[in-house]
Amino acid sequence: MRRVFLLRAYGDFAIAVQALAATEVIVASIHLKPLYDALVSRGCISSRTIEFVDFGIQGSQLNLFTNKEFLGFDTFRQLSKIKEYVRANPGFIDFVEQSARLRLLNFFTGHSF
Repeated sequence: MRRVFLLRAYGDFAIAVQALAATEVIVASIHLKPLYDALVSRGCISSRTIEFVDFGIQGSQLNLFTNKEFLGFDTFRQLSKIKEYVRANPGFIDFVEQSARLRLLNFFTGHSF
């Protein structure tokens, strides 16, 4: 079963939620939940099951995907939380909506996205 991690900016999240098939499992950063709730409450998107997880993302996206925060302490903390989540929830073929720095994400999490 496919599981898609949504860890990027707000616009990317809104597009991905609409584009992904209903059969795909979505795991999103908790920082995206207020946007999701607002879009659903205003009828902009249909409600669907999304697991929102606190990966420690405080800005608009996972620090690994940014240039400014790329090697900060928070980046490694976020990657550690993703690694813990993946290990605690095995059995999926995992994807992220970002291909840049994918090899680094794989390396730091010890998982293949």
